[in-house]
Amino acid sequence: MAKTTDSRQEELQRNAQQWLQSPEGIEKLKKSLQESKAVTARLQEERRVDLKSLHEPFTV
Repeated sequence: MAKTTDSRQEELQRNAQQWLQSPEGIEKLKKSLQESKAVTARLQEERRVDLKSLHEPFTV
């Protein structure tokens, strides 16, 4: 039974490698990278604190 699982795992690994090296896989990876960069940039912008607001009083 372990051999079946191992061979299935190897087959999945080969399929994944082939897809990642295909033109479609490369394009999908590029698109995903661009999207993650955009999300990261937006998150960084949202985390920025307006320094003027640090001088304003607030209540807890």
